[in-house]
Formats: sequence, C-alpha cells, structure tokens
Amino acid sequence: MQPRFDCQFGLRDLWTAAYSGGNGHADLAHLLPGFEHERLRVIPTLRGREALYLILKSLELPPGSKIGVPVFTCSVVARVTRAAGMVPVFIDEDSDTYGMSLPDLEKKVGRLDALVMVHTFGYPHDIDMVEQIMAGKPIIGDCAHAVGSSYKGRALGARADASLYTFGWRKPLGIGGGGCLTTANEDLAERIENQIQVSRQETGREAAAHVLGSVAYAAAFRGVLYSLMTYAFGRGDHDGGRRSSPGRTLPPERISPELHIRRTDRNLLASRIQQWHDSRRWVADFWTAVRANASPSWHIPQEPSWGGWHHFILPFRVASAVGCTGIIRQFRKRGVGAARIYPNCVAETTASGYAGDCPVAEQLSQTTFMVPAYPRMSAAARARVIESIREISRR
Repeated sequence: MQPRFDCQFGLRDLWTAAYSGGNGHADLAHLLPGFEHERLRVIPTLRGREALYLILKSLELPPGSKIGVPVFTCSVVARVTRAAGMVPVFIDEDSDTYGMSLPDLEKKVGRLDALVMVHTFGYPHDIDMVEQIMAGKPIIGDCAHAVGSSYKGRALGARADASLYTFGWRKPLGIGGGGCLTTANEDLAERIENQIQVSRQETGREAAAHVLGSVAYAAAFRGVLYSLMTYAFGRGDHDGGRRSSPGRTLPPERISPELHIRRTDRNLLASRIQQWHDSRRWVADFWTAVRANASPSWHIPQEPSWGGWHHFILPFRVASAVGCTGIIRQFRKRGVGAARIYPNCVAETTASGYAGDCPVAEQLSQTTFMVPAYPRMSAAARARVIESIREISRR
C-alpha cells in the first residue's frame, strides 16, 4: 500500500539528526522558501502548536478573548486556543478553496478579538479581503501546510501579525518535529523570545527518545506494516482518522514546558530543505497530470489569481459521503493509500465548543479525500496513482 504521507526516516537521517550533518545553526530565515528578502523575525519552536500558543499568549489579549478558527482543520488549533485561556469561535469553509468562508467571517467578526487564518492544504487565502474584514484586529497565519506557497509574490507567513509553521509528520516539509513562527513586530518577537529563553531545555534522554520515536513512526509507514494498519483501522466510516465520541469534551492541548526547537529537528530541517526545493518541479508536473486525468466531478481548486499554491497536498471533493467512501476503497484495492482529510473534525471541534453552525465544513469533512503526492515515490508508484485516478474517476 502506497502511504498517503512521506514519513521517511532512514539511517542517513538518523546520523544527520544526531551528529549535525546539516547546518544545525543555520538561520531559518534563509532556509524557508520566500523569506530570504523579508524583514521578519523567524523564531524556531518545539512544534507548531507551541508556536501558536506563544503567539496567542504574547498578543496581550485578555483572558477569554474570542479567537476565530476554522472547523475543517486539525482540532489542535481549537485546543491550543483553549490552552491559551481563550475561546474558539468557529468559522465555516469555502467549498471551492477549502479556506474560510468570507461571508461567514463577515457575519461573526463582531464577536472576534483575533483570527487564526489557516491556509488549508497550502492554498493561500485572499489575505487582502481577510484584512479588510478584520479591520485591524490581529490575524495569525497558520501556515502548517503552506511552506512555499505565496501571496502576491510574498511568502504567506509575511502577511499576518504573526504566522506559524510546523515540520511534523504529515506536513509538506515533514521531518518528524520542529516548528517556527514569523513576525515583523519586534515587540511581539521579544515577548516570544523571552518566553522561549526561560523554558526548560530538553534532556539527552528526551532527544534520544524523539529520534528513536521518529524511526519507529517512519517504519510504520512502510511496506506490509502500513498495509496491515490501513486495513485494520481504515475500513470504518472514519477512513483511518481518529474516532471521537459526540458529546465528549476534549481537554485543551498539552503545551510542552520545553519550547526550544530540538537540535535534532533543526539539523534535519537544514539537511532536507534543498531536497524540498529540488522537488517543486516534480510536484508541479505531477499535479498537471492529476488534473488531466481526474474527472471534472472531482473538485480541485483552481489556481489562485492572487498567489502561488505549492501543490504538495492533493485534495479532491466529491458529491457525497457515500461516494467518497466508495472511491477510497477503490484506491486502496489498487494499493494507493487514499483517505478522508479531517474526517472527525466536527466531533473534535464540538468537544471544544462548536455549536453546529458551519454546514459546509461538516460536508467537506465527509466528502474530501487525498491521495499520495510526494516526490520520493518510485516511478512505478507515481504511475499507479495516476492510473488509479484515471480509472476510478471515469467510472
């Protein structure tokens, strides 16, 4: 079974992580694509969730402030908002772009003190319109999927009061951990840096456990083991996602007392970034082939007129939940690890206070799926993905 995500961590990665085969002291501003010419502070963090927490706590918003967050995204966003002592207000989605619904944001903006603007699947929001609606209220850019995407020629992370990136598993630039935040606000950057400096440092035992955990996680995404896990946990209506019982309250996200980026993650990021740059042409060509072979009834967003989309995540929206389940099963029969994206986001956000007023997001959670789309697939695996798309979408 071809995995959905590129979760590779081999002996070379183990050596690099442990012994700094990459430049572990490299400035992230010169590593991240699009940031070379931006006047931004780029601050490394343990993970993306710690970056979001640090931003929320450093914006000097009062406790209980209302923060706009989307429903159709990882539930960590809402849970970190709660961990920061704030209240998530859920915003519906745009079914064409997978981003926030601007009409719904306009309707709810009077209740908001700030907004987490998630660039879902790396597709850039129309940031000018969001800024117009927010009318000076703080905007946090969630660029977890958006390394390499741009808005009007600038990196997405440069167009917000502060933005966050993450390099965990299942991300376009996934190395198993690490994150960063960006801001042009020097006072905000100083407050964040001060919190990081007084946080606990990782121990040698924790560093070793993290690297060994990465090796084990990557092993689970290979060969027979991945196939067995997919069939064991992916046959139900959740399609491999986490199950969440309706009515159950999820606790706020646990924020680590250790806020510094791990040395091993920084080493790996420095070693992988050029490989990521080199793969962008392949991804663009693969995406072109996908568009040429997919049925028109499988919705793919049009290329944004206001920016660049990196195409490292390949989402499709179909007409019904039943149809989505059937399509996923057909892909898996052909050895392609397709699955729904955020299938349990409604139950998980309900556990964080969602009241059920985002119908488009609820529909997307059941009708949107992804297939593998990453450069380190073999030529045979790439051909199998394209051929499966052609065969299944024409049925």
